Amino acid sequence: MLAKILKRFRFSSPEVQTRLDDLINSIHNPTKLHSILQEMESETSSCYLCDNEGPCTAILSAIHLALQNHSKAQHTIETAVQHFYNTNDLWDLIISLELGGYIQDQGNNIHQARLFYKEAWHLFTEQYIPTHRYDYEAIAQEVKTELEALLANNPHPPPQTALMLNTLPVYESVQAGPNGPVWQTYPDPVYPEIDILLFDNKSHQIIPTIPGISVVRLLPTRKYAWVRVKGDSMNSASPVTLCEKDYVLMYETNVAEHQQIVIAALPDQAKSGYEYLVKRYDKNNNLLLSETNSPKKYPSIPLPPDGYILGVVIAVAKPV
Repeated sequence: MLAKILKRFRFSSPEVQTRLDDLINSIHNPTKLHSILQEMESETSSCYLCDNEGPCTAILSAIHLALQNHSKAQHTIETAVQHFYNTNDLWDLIISLELGGYIQDQGNNIHQARLFYKEAWHLFTEQYIPTHRYDYEAIAQEVKTELEALLANNPHPPPQTALMLNTLPVYESVQAGPNGPVWQTYPDPVYPEIDILLFDNKSHQIIPTIPGISVVRLLPTRKYAWVRVKGDSMNSASPVTLCEKDYVLMYETNVAEHQQIVIAALPDQAKSGYEYLVKRYDKNNNLLLSETNSPKKYPSIPLPPDGYILGVVIAVAKPV
């Protein structure tokens, strides 16, 4: 099944595609898998700067899964999904979501698997099929049939979402020797996950706003902030609503991709400062869109030349 999913990727880089082919041919050879893994990990220390971040992390996730390291496989596939989502690579996004579901299935995380499969199905039926009516190939029909079967076989346990903090070292032991403590090498980094935060002394559940993502990972290269939501202009947002008194988590950036949820700064009416809005960004038309059950109340807003994107929203904390 793993090799079958991997063969569906359509990576644009010949070098990455060659590496994917090597992985598929070595899927049952642990020695070769370790060799590929070591080679890739030595090359990906600055992967976030590379256009191949998504393809490479998808390959890494498959290697970790084949080597029975489910935790690392889960972490890396979510990075791949986020990359494909940000770059609007629809086909590879769908396949990475299917791979993510399979990885979660193998780790017995049934609900997480369903989240991946459901989002893959949604993107396939709502976006892929309508734009490929006249070149609908056999492999697409195969994916469609497979996702239907996977969703039919997955139950509906309670949702589990979390925020993953940066890695913390966990040492095997510490010795208080005569010259002070001696730290022993730890085997693997640990990424703490939290699902509840306190705001105003009230518990809030953390829910990702990126489709197909169940755990939001904070990257050391980004600056993050929480922003309190005011108003009801995004109370019908998908995949999770943004309501009055929720807190959204954003990372600071002046660049956003099409259909991302953003924090935007617009000059106020007096031209003496800025007002800040949380909206869906229509990059194709340079518009800020509301997603509300009162659409007439909130028309689309053009992003003016003296306005700018302040950050991209990746999660919301909702009162529980």
